[in-house]
Amino acid sequence: MQNRLYDFYDEIEVVEEQITELQSRIANIKEEKISGENVYLFLHYYGTMYKEFTDAEKKKFLNTFIESVEIFKEEQPDGRLLKCINFKFPVFYDGDENVTHIRWDSETTVECAVLLTKVHN
Repeated sequence: MQNRLYDFYDEIEVVEEQITELQSRIANIKEEKISGENVYLFLHYYGTMYKEFTDAEKKKFLNTFIESVEIFKEEQPDGRLLKCINFKFPVFYDGDENVTHIRWDSETTVECAVLLTKVHN
């Protein structure tokens, strides 16, 4: 009985640490602090956190990464709607590590959306 009680205390401690970590991440999102570590943590927990967010929380979450998005008034002949995305930090794009915006209005590119998930064994 005592061992089961200790196991419960251990589980409670793990959950409390996770709660503290998530509260810290949420506070950073609210303060819109961007750092390499925060970006990594956001992306690491993206799949788990994002599906639990309300629409307003999803918007705020994405606003921590994206400065602005420009769209065409009408769909382009090639099906594109996006004209430009401006990021709040440098991203890797087309062989360059310091890209802060991606423009599609003057170049031909292929748009692709990818969902990455980590499989736990």
